[in-house]
Amino acid sequence: MNKKLTLSRSSKRLLLVSMLVLPGTSAFGADVNAIFNASVGRSDNILRTDDNQVDERMATAGIELDVLHDGPRLSADVYVNADYIEYLDDSFDNDLEGGATAVADYWFILDRLGWNLQYNFGQQVFDPLAPIRPDNRENVSYLTTGPQLEMPLGSRFEFQASVDYSDTSYEINPNDQTRLGARASIGRLMGAGRTLSLVATQETVEYDDNFLTPDFERQGLFLRFESINSRNTLTVDLGVNQLELDGADETGDGTLFRVDWTRVLSNGVELTLGAGTRYSDQGDIFRFFQNAAFDLVDTENVSGIASPFRNNYGSVIFSLEKPRTSIDLVALYSDEDYEFESTFDREVKQLNFLLVRDFTNKIFGELGIDASSREFISVNRDDRDVQYTVSLGFRFSSALSTVLSYQHFTRSSNQGTTEFDEDRIFLRVSYVPRWSRE
Repeated sequence: MNKKLTLSRSSKRLLLVSMLVLPGTSAFGADVNAIFNASVGRSDNILRTDDNQVDERMATAGIELDVLHDGPRLSADVYVNADYIEYLDDSFDNDLEGGATAVADYWFILDRLGWNLQYNFGQQVFDPLAPIRPDNRENVSYLTTGPQLEMPLGSRFEFQASVDYSDTSYEINPNDQTRLGARASIGRLMGAGRTLSLVATQETVEYDDNFLTPDFERQGLFLRFESINSRNTLTVDLGVNQLELDGADETGDGTLFRVDWTRVLSNGVELTLGAGTRYSDQGDIFRFFQNAAFDLVDTENVSGIASPFRNNYGSVIFSLEKPRTSIDLVALYSDEDYEFESTFDREVKQLNFLLVRDFTNKIFGELGIDASSREFISVNRDDRDVQYTVSLGFRFSSALSTVLSYQHFTRSSNQGTTEFDEDRIFLRVSYVPRWSRE
């Protein structure tokens, strides 16, 4: 098999982010944390089939990078987590797997006129009914950017407006799209960090190939309540939204509801809860899953269907950071109810858990559980995937460490054609550069 790595345009963007961000960070005083990794490993069922199981040896090289800057004019947070994978026994072509997120705001006039940017890059499954493996995932790139305006209206009122342009591209699916959105709000300061606003939104989504997928528009009108203090951040949206699909006689109308609450429970312990109902699409669902994840190397459970739908969702994110113990827990629920076509309706449930414990100054362990359930309503299909990870690590110094990990993957289904079990073992070496240790 040809082992030449051919990078898509979006994969090249990921490499450019990781290579170009590093040299420029010191110029504007950013905090930079980076880890370089290399590993070797083996899978006993790389094809993830119930029969005809194939062994495969792998070698990887990767980077985990977090760049954070918070200044009066520029605030930015860039995170990259990516691995280059070489399949030594040629079961698949060499591959780049991973993701990147970026959020930035720049103010031309402080707290008045600025520019914002949000970028997500990663992978999602190409065939949602088949197991995740290198030939069943595609790169997704989602960029949103545009100007924002804030203007006080007296001592207690404020006007805000923004316009944003988005570009979403897919490596395989013909779902490439652009969208133009606008938002305007008038808010009243109620005191003690509380604000009540009336918000109107408009968004037009156009597909590059609209013969396959009709374009659509979304509108929203809602009240937003925001409350911020030292331990709580709360946002509640309540109103109505509307979906108009080109060529459809019907118009979708429904309630728009969102709540996001972050609570600092104690020093190093934080809880975030979210829930809502809205009109959405697969680009937004990809961003929703990736922003909640703590491992961007994971392939997202997104179906890749371009049509818009009503999305009922919920999320719980818990994090604990103590001197010797860290815990991360993410639970997500997403119900996709297609307004004009019920064939693709589905429910997704996802649970990610990671525990890292320092037994001594040198020895540490990791325990991870990743579980997901996908129920496709109209075809009576319910798939459940579970991944268990157990690792034991040793620190030679603050710069160099090694980890031996064992992973077990299993899939069960009410239609057993895609059930499988897989075991992997990896030995990883990690290096933290001096500028991330200072």
